[in-house]
Amino acid sequence: MRINRRRIGIVLLAALAPASRAATDPDWILTFRDEFNGSDIDFLHWTPHDPSGEERNRELQAYMPANVQFGGGSAHLIARREKATYDGHLRIFTSGTMTTVGLFAQTYGRFVIRCRAAEGSGFESSFSLLPVPNGELPAITLVDIRGADASLAHFANRWGDPMTERSYDGSYAIGKTSDGFHEFAIEWDAQKIAWFIDGRERFRSVEGIPHQPMYLALRLAVGGSGAGRVDETTPFPASFDVDYIRLYKHK
Repeated sequence: MRINRRRIGIVLLAALAPASRAATDPDWILTFRDEFNGSDIDFLHWTPHDPSGEERNRELQAYMPANVQFGGGSAHLIARREKATYDGHLRIFTSGTMTTVGLFAQTYGRFVIRCRAAEGSGFESSFSLLPVPNGELPAITLVDIRGADASLAHFANRWGDPMTERSYDGSYAIGKTSDGFHEFAIEWDAQKIAWFIDGRERFRSVEGIPHQPMYLALRLAVGGSGAGRVDETTPFPASFDVDYIRLYKHK
């Protein structure tokens, strides 16, 4: 149980904030790339298993490797209404997750994802950076989109410990994210984390900056404190689609 959680604040940058030039800056070098053009997972980069194997945030899904699929130049994390046992309990929903735990991690740099979120009450499509070797804090939510209102992209920087967790978080309206792909990115260094949507900076954190290697985590959650309630309108199956992930680091 988390107590004494303190939200530090919310900052949304103006619509005319300057665009990032990091992707074309010759001082940035590519460190990790997956265009998801194959027909199966690249096990040198990813594992389709939940590292903790435990329920969290009162979520309802069982994460199953079969719910991670590839086609059309994208990775697809698919939520289904079907039974499976997970963390010792029978679940009525399954879904997909992919992480680089034990395979790849990076401290600082530019992290980019182009994706399309799942729409519908009770879905949460997210891309996060989590601490090595495996844990929950510190954590950077590069993007989190809740299917009940897929027009909002949520961001967060979380630090501390489970008893004194602090966060700096906010959201930005970008239209219905499930209708098409958008590019989300962060630029993270020792002084700040800056968030970008389709090349323009929208959010920035300068407190609680992590200074340690972080691995990548993609997931499509069903239900729980983040995703919200599954109801009669929730469409199954649903898919969180990822076109590419690209990481850079300064020379």
